Amino acid sequence: MLAASGVALLVFARDVRVFEAYVQHTLLGWAGVNTEHVQTALLFLIQGHRFGISLTPGCSIGPLLGVFLIAASPFAYFRDLPVRRVVVSAIELMAVFVISNQVRFAVIIGAMKHWGFERGYEATHVFLGSAITTVGFVIGATLFIRLLASRPSAAPA
Repeated sequence: MLAASGVALLVFARDVRVFEAYVQHTLLGWAGVNTEHVQTALLFLIQGHRFGISLTPGCSIGPLLGVFLIAASPFAYFRDLPVRRVVVSAIELMAVFVISNQVRFAVIIGAMKHWGFERGYEATHVFLGSAITTVGFVIGATLFIRLLASRPSAAPA
């Protein structure tokens, strides 16, 4: 189950990026930021000019989450972990990755709208965006490793 989910995330990586762009478009709309969603890109106005960001494979949670799930599948299988525990841990990992990545996109777009395209993008994408992603990765990895490192629960008598 984990391995199949991980492979699906890798095979359908572009679809995952399209979905992530749609989610960001929706969240920014709720926050009052007018964006256009075009496949893997978000377009928005900065000082009357149209700019955008494109979610590349390196900006997506899909490949990273896919690799995590594939790598964890033998551990879950050989440790005979309960399916519910594996599913809950995978959902926790996915939620942390999605939230941190969506916060990263929102910060980048907000900074670009506030400071202008070049200054806002450079300040947030390279430094702050990487810091947000790293924090999300560490939290997600910690939650997921908890699954692999803890003892499987005893079967009922």
